[in-house]
Amino acid sequence: MLASIRARILAACVAIVVVALAVTGGVAYVVVKQHNDAAIDQNLKSILSGHALAIDEWIAGRAKQTQALADTMTIGEGDPLPALKLLAKSGGFEVMTLGLPDKTAFSNVPLKPDYDPTARPWYKQAVAEGHLVVTALYKDASNGKPAFAFAVPIVRDGNVKGVMAASLYMESVSSIVTSVHPTPSSFAFLVDKSGQLIASATTDLIMKPATGLSPSLTPDALKALESASAPVAVDIGGATKLLRAQPIAGTDWSLVLALDKSDVTAGMHAVATTTLIAIIVVALIAAALVGMLTNAAFKRVLLVRDALTDVASGSGDLTMRLPTDGKDEAAQIAHAFNLFA
Repeated sequence: MLASIRARILAACVAIVVVALAVTGGVAYVVVKQHNDAAIDQNLKSILSGHALAIDEWIAGRAKQTQALADTMTIGEGDPLPALKLLAKSGGFEVMTLGLPDKTAFSNVPLKPDYDPTARPWYKQAVAEGHLVVTALYKDASNGKPAFAFAVPIVRDGNVKGVMAASLYMESVSSIVTSVHPTPSSFAFLVDKSGQLIASATTDLIMKPATGLSPSLTPDALKALESASAPVAVDIGGATKLLRAQPIAGTDWSLVLALDKSDVTAGMHAVATTTLIAIIVVALIAAALVGMLTNAAFKRVLLVRDALTDVASGSGDLTMRLPTDGKDEAAQIAHAFNLFA
């Protein structure tokens, strides 16, 4: 295939052009990719921090409201229900409940006759911690909806006189989390320290392990996301997502942002495709130009070849003379043939 000098010259020239373009394009791609990866990580951090801060402030505001009422609550003196209803309205709480150690309960919503506040998760957790807590997710006793509460023990003279819980359905937080869509295929979700999903666009996984989204999302892996130096690639639903996590102050929750890798690297894929097409186009143009140049240069050399072949046949025309215009090698070969003839 490359038996002729002309073919070898053509192949060498095209190879040089292709290699030079490939090296230049490869170096440019690596540099641009590094900057692009850094920009993606920075954007991921900014988006995550912004939404985590919004949830932090949302949690802190309602915690202060709950604590303020608990500090002024007088157990056994007057009806606490008006105060509970007022906080429910001002703080946007779904259910306000005051539970007493004797199993008496006051609430702004109807309670079952056998309702025992001391058996509820929020009561037990607040008494165990001894201060205001944001409880783990639980199912509301009245309707079974996923809920959590700002539960605070009411302590007087060193004794727990009761526990007040300001409860919210998880829907109120889920609306904040599910609104996070930095790209069409990106999303966010909330998990607790046990690796349980507490807010996600996939509602059927609420109060279930995050491994339902991806087997890689174990509690240890989710915890490691909070201190990861770079986004962690995880396969979720058959697509690669870049994950980062940030803890929510005052809770054992973490907000996890899953950025779709194909969405954020689409620009780099376009650069790579464009570079490849450019290399192919330039290589074809180079092949055409080199072919034209070598064809013109070798045309006169081929004349000498044909003349020598004619003479070697024994019946050649020795009166034939080749043109010797120019000073290149082809002209010198033609002059030498003329002298020989």
